[in-house]
Amino acid sequence: MMRHFIRKQPRFIPWVLSFFLLIIAPNSIKAAPVYLRIESQFQSGHYTRSLLVNRTKKVQVQRWFQVETKDKNLGWISEDQLLNALKLCSQARLLESVPLRSERDLDILPKSQITKDSIVSILEIRGSWAQVRTAPPLSKTGWLLSESLNAVLPPPDAALDNQKVFIPRNTTLYAQTVRQGKIVEHVSTAGLGTVLRTFAAKDPKGWLEVRTQGGARGFLLRNEVITASDLGKTGAHALNDLTALRSAPLPYSHLSRHIHHAHPLKIIGSQTLRWGLARLSESGEVWWPITNEASDIEREIAHRESISTNDLFRRKIFDMASSPAIPSLKFVSAQGVFRTIDGKEWTKIPVFQDKNYPIAIAGLGSIFVGPFVSDDHGETFQQWIRWDTLVASMKRIRHVSPKQLQIQEIRPEDPAGRRVVLKLSVGTEALIKLVTDDQGRSWRPL
Repeated sequence: MMRHFIRKQPRFIPWVLSFFLLIIAPNSIKAAPVYLRIESQFQSGHYTRSLLVNRTKKVQVQRWFQVETKDKNLGWISEDQLLNALKLCSQARLLESVPLRSERDLDILPKSQITKDSIVSILEIRGSWAQVRTAPPLSKTGWLLSESLNAVLPPPDAALDNQKVFIPRNTTLYAQTVRQGKIVEHVSTAGLGTVLRTFAAKDPKGWLEVRTQGGARGFLLRNEVITASDLGKTGAHALNDLTALRSAPLPYSHLSRHIHHAHPLKIIGSQTLRWGLARLSESGEVWWPITNEASDIEREIAHRESISTNDLFRRKIFDMASSPAIPSLKFVSAQGVFRTIDGKEWTKIPVFQDKNYPIAIAGLGSIFVGPFVSDDHGETFQQWIRWDTLVASMKRIRHVSPKQLQIQEIRPEDPAGRRVVLKLSVGTEALIKLVTDDQGRSWRPL
């Protein structure tokens, strides 16, 4: 899709003044994505960091692991999407002295302190927290951050009875130790199970009797499950198919690839990300990732690439637009989104990476690039499409997932850019048109 540069009369503020404001606009105002839950896959908008800091009422943590794939690619996966030995072990050793808390909350006063090298029993792991029980005679129960625990692996020759195992998707449970026997269940979702009995457990073709998390009980072969001993200290697997492998320990960092749960991974390192729970008047409670703005990650994201007009137009142009408020301010989508203020040199906007997006500019200057909008001439962008709200409105007419949606066209219908018509494709189906009168807070089909 390609559109000619749009040239309209500027609004009543002289464009020279607007151009001056563009030049001096501070680039230190950064926006952060917000999520309805820490484990959410899709963002629900962007807000300035200063606003989120002021509205934050609670802080939570999420651990990320740097992993290496079998073909030597590196990337990051969050702990709630990764299977490691800790999630399959019944015991762990404390790497440091840490407080034991009654809930999974940093703000809760500790019940007691557990000393380094203590052995605890693991009762449950949720997110980046582990519920544990200390050794007798005290036998206290509480929550610890999983980063303070080192899994105690069972001996190599230990029986698998009562051990946790990971059962991949599409595994078949039989009523007897015969592959042609009656089927108890086809496992449709990968998850944990417990071994009830073993039959020649050292033989990869030996049978195990297991109970799944859903309560189903049946028999399968030893080589169809993953144990803590299989993983060892550094082994790992993705918990689900199409798990995102990212370039940095941030939910909005570059997507390197998707990982299948059957692909073995090696853990290289880990890092803990802090999340803030902010209460916003227009969106309610949302989570946002707290990062150090001076970190290497932010510097990588903030890197700016420049290109000449001649080099830019050698690329395949996807879309382009010129600002009605500042005619010299133009944007082009061509294997990335570029901006110019002089028509000679174009600066790449790093948040869009190398992707193409449709571009539209409202009469008063709001710049729409795919699901993002800028009200400061393209200096910073915030997400204006709340995918959760948009998908909810579309489900009234058909079942859709955000993964299927592609924005084909954006058409602002008022100068302020509040009323916007959006044209979407849903997989291979026909295009769908939606309209919003409040810049993405609510939607209705056309």
